[in-house]
Amino acid sequence: MTKLFLLAAALTLVGAGCTSNVQTQTEVESSADASSQVPAPRSDSGSSTPVAEPIDETLESVETETNAGISTQTPPQEQTPTEPETIFVTIVAKAWKFEPSTIRVKEGERVDLQIISIDVAHGFNLAAFGVSETLEPGKTVRTSFVADKKGSFPFFCDVFCGDGHGGMRGTLLVE
Repeated sequence: MTKLFLLAAALTLVGAGCTSNVQTQTEVESSADASSQVPAPRSDSGSSTPVAEPIDETLESVETETNAGISTQTPPQEQTPTEPETIFVTIVAKAWKFEPSTIRVKEGERVDLQIISIDVAHGFNLAAFGVSETLEPGKTVRTSFVADKKGSFPFFCDVFCGDGHGGMRGTLLVE
């Protein structure tokens, strides 16, 4: 960025018709008596004859003068939020249990559930992540959520499905 700015500043000076009394090192070396062509600066308070300066110092002074009062910071680039990694889980609901009954995911992952009941109507309730689905026999239900908090979260059947309904539970572990 600085080099581009320096190049632009130098081109602006050249384009504006500015001339320089500065001799390049090649010009000085090629003359027979270089020391007689570049007078030493005067120490009194009167005017002095220009003295050749190294090109780096000249460019630095141009940059300093041109940057006065101007911010050279580049604006922050817009960052697109990265999509969380998606974990696909198939859950089978049947005769008073979920298979698998324990699901492990990492915090920040998107969890895509595919749930199917293979016998009677069941429910699937994972209250901590706002999931509540009714499962009809033989039909697949899909739902997803982001596991945005760590911990152990219960899920359960919330549609009465028979004598073992109360024990139809599972656990989501977010690590």
